Amino acid sequence: MIAVMLMSACNKEQDMVQHTSPEITFNITPKTGISTRSNAGRDPNTSQALQWVTDMRIYAFKRPTDDSNTYTYTQVTVDGAGTKQDYYSVPWSKGTKSRTYKITPRLEVGDTYVFLAVGLDDGKINYKDLNFTGKTLEEAALCLKDNFDCREVFVGKTDALEIKANMGFNISLELNRIVAGVLGYFKNIPATYNGKEVKSIKVRLYTNKNTQQCLVLPNSTKIEDGAVSNNTILDISLLGVGNKQTVVIGGNAVNVNVSIVNNIYQYQYYDWPADLAGIDIRVLNNTVLQSAFVMPVMAPSAQEYTIRVELCDAAGTALKFWNVYIDKLQDGDSDANLLRYRILPNHYYSLGKKTGNGTSTDDPMDLSKDQEFVITVNPEWEDIHDMGITDPVNPPENDANLGGDINLDDDNWDGIN
Repeated sequence: MIAVMLMSACNKEQDMVQHTSPEITFNITPKTGISTRSNAGRDPNTSQALQWVTDMRIYAFKRPTDDSNTYTYTQVTVDGAGTKQDYYSVPWSKGTKSRTYKITPRLEVGDTYVFLAVGLDDGKINYKDLNFTGKTLEEAALCLKDNFDCREVFVGKTDALEIKANMGFNISLELNRIVAGVLGYFKNIPATYNGKEVKSIKVRLYTNKNTQQCLVLPNSTKIEDGAVSNNTILDISLLGVGNKQTVVIGGNAVNVNVSIVNNIYQYQYYDWPADLAGIDIRVLNNTVLQSAFVMPVMAPSAQEYTIRVELCDAAGTALKFWNVYIDKLQDGDSDANLLRYRILPNHYYSLGKKTGNGTSTDDPMDLSKDQEFVITVNPEWEDIHDMGITDPVNPPENDANLGGDINLDDDNWDGIN
């Protein structure tokens, strides 16, 4: 009798819960902004407005009934029957610029949701599987696998949506990059320095690269997953003297003849592929280029630089280095010397200028010069920064390297709020 009475009360309570199946329309657009390695997905070889997203997902976060402003992940319902799954999978192919996606989920009237969209390209294999179970919206994060490189990620979220009976929603959902891009484009590379062979150019952070990225708080650098990392953003190996060697630039295998003249590496490229995957990433002769995405990093508190460019020997030891400085303070930075700055999401940090329409306006960074010179970044970008190299200064006595400064271009890809 007691059991029957409890069941009856439970059924009555369920009957009082009002459900609805509103039509929710998402108009999704990854915002590319003004927009080397063996990983899948694209590399930011130029500042062109590009994205190669192939995996678009929408996750749901629900506000508890206590009216707090904390939203917690919940499975989504895909039909009026309330069938559940982890997320909505939006059909998306490489090159898609925007898409309208409609759902008719079964939801309780009065509940409030925020929907989070995440767009990844084929480089998603570098990340651990997304799992937000038990996570709040602010805790939702993307984590790299051990020793894997950061790849391009787009994220956007809706405003809070209160579910009402017989009321649909038509939502414009704009996604922004939550990672930064770094380009290194160099010319006149010394073959030896102080009698030692230069075998690579490395672009390094003052600290290990971050391996976890909060999705809605992209400036956060809190790391909890413990993935193995290092501080090298770019690692450009220099070829020895020889003909018909092969290098990969922007995903294209290219032949190159390498020689040394007056202690400067000479690279003569030829046999560029006819199909350059929709972007002309040809480089000038006697230059090398590499690019990468990197998760945001806080400014250093003690070290004298954020980024350093190094000429290295075969063992990876720096023979000569330049500390990289930015030409003006970014919002939130405070170092008047412009050497300690944050790496911000949706920003493009360019060491040398590379355009996507051939090489006529390219301007690689000259590693043979010590006098100051200025490089202007692609003027299509929202913020324009000039860069230069100053006369090198002697490093501390316990460091055999020769140090100097290089200006860094930090042009905006429109940061996410």
